[in-house]
Amino acid sequence: MVTRVTWELTNDERRKLARDLMSEVLAEFEQALFALQETETDTTVDTTKSNARQAMLEVIWEIEQHTPDPDRGLELRPQVTDRLRSAAHESRHSLEDVLKESGLND
Repeated sequence: MVTRVTWELTNDERRKLARDLMSEVLAEFEQALFALQETETDTTVDTTKSNARQAMLEVIWEIEQHTPDPDRGLELRPQVTDRLRSAAHESRHSLEDVLKESGLND
């Protein structure tokens, strides 16, 4: 949960807090990875990579739940709002079409 104290930290204090919490983050990552590995009895390199990726995403998600939103209270510039509105009416291309047109789909 984000508290008022978190918002009042300076950039240096936030960096120090992040450094201090890094060992906890790594321990949480390790626990998540071990939990994923316990579900797989026959692990391959690809499975291990996939498990590590999934564990990392879980840890990042957990961290994000306790990180204050740096844009809270800010508003978009009128130019950005206008551009977003106009973009809503522009044609769109699927990722598959872009890959085919660029030749990266081969």
